[in-house]
Amino acid sequence: MKLVIKHIIYIWCVMVLFTVQSCMKKDPKWELDSSNVEGVVKDFDMGDSFQNVVFFDCETGNSISRNIHEWDISFACDPNKFGIHLNTGSNIAVYNTNDTTFFAKYTRPPLNKLEFDHPHGSLDSTGFSPCWDKFTNTLRKNIFIIRYIKDTSGLQDRFIIFQPIEKTSTYFKFRWRYFESGTTNFIEEKIVFDKDYNFVHYSFSHKKILFFEPPKMDWDFKITKYIDFLMNQGQPYPYIVRGVISNHYNVSCAVDSNHKYEDINLQLAKGFQYSDDKDAIGYDWKYYDFALSRYTIRTNINYIIKNRNNDYFKLKFIDYYNKQGKPGVPKFIFKKLN
Repeated sequence: MKLVIKHIIYIWCVMVLFTVQSCMKKDPKWELDSSNVEGVVKDFDMGDSFQNVVFFDCETGNSISRNIHEWDISFACDPNKFGIHLNTGSNIAVYNTNDTTFFAKYTRPPLNKLEFDHPHGSLDSTGFSPCWDKFTNTLRKNIFIIRYIKDTSGLQDRFIIFQPIEKTSTYFKFRWRYFESGTTNFIEEKIVFDKDYNFVHYSFSHKKILFFEPPKMDWDFKITKYIDFLMNQGQPYPYIVRGVISNHYNVSCAVDSNHKYEDINLQLAKGFQYSDDKDAIGYDWKYYDFALSRYTIRTNINYIIKNRNNDYFKLKFIDYYNKQGKPGVPKFIFKKLN
């Protein structure tokens, strides 16, 4: 499913959505005193501009933090799949020219024609989906224009010209040049896949290949900012959210609002319905309360994570602020179910 995303964000529509949510009343039944509940409490600071991406491993309780702006696009390492992902948390977006002439002179794409990846993580719902013919399993060498730097005014956005060249079971080749550069200056890169990772990442600003994520067996989910879509009159509009994205490798999640956190055990957990969507946890564990001018935790929601070892963990968010009232510090309690 390909989403052609218009770049205009209807703020009033977002306010209507959150205003409705803010009318919801807290139910004391769901209030959790974490000091009296068995489990481990964690909190992570996303930074003043929410630039920190925190990778968390439920098995060990370990975490690692990286700056979200270190990468622009990533390439799936699975030799049997095609996938190029955009860093939507940095507002990276792409436009398909439907042309294959690398050295042609292109005009800046209309902002309302830029495309983003969908946060559920499906490989056929990315901005680069059109460059793979899934019926013939062949690479289309279309020219894509990538916005790799977004200016807040929209006047100084920076673009590059990108063309896929070749994909095999072990590597991916592409070439790119700056949008404003002459026709003779370009860079060609070869991305070598590594089976220990979900993706290999690339930065246009630093002309650098890197592994932004930890090895795929070392984490379960990440706390990050990313783009999701608000539907208005049947049209999706992109906006930045801050939430949780699951590991692409053998992690699934269930959402429960019928039980107290402390009552969820392994038997219950095995009976829940699990989703492979990467945004199954997402950001709905909080909502913006305009009456309080702050985010409020949805106290009736629990999450159950089934990880790469087929172990089950229950998780519940407690707060989104630190003791000083700074936002972007998610706090949760979790426990392995035995």
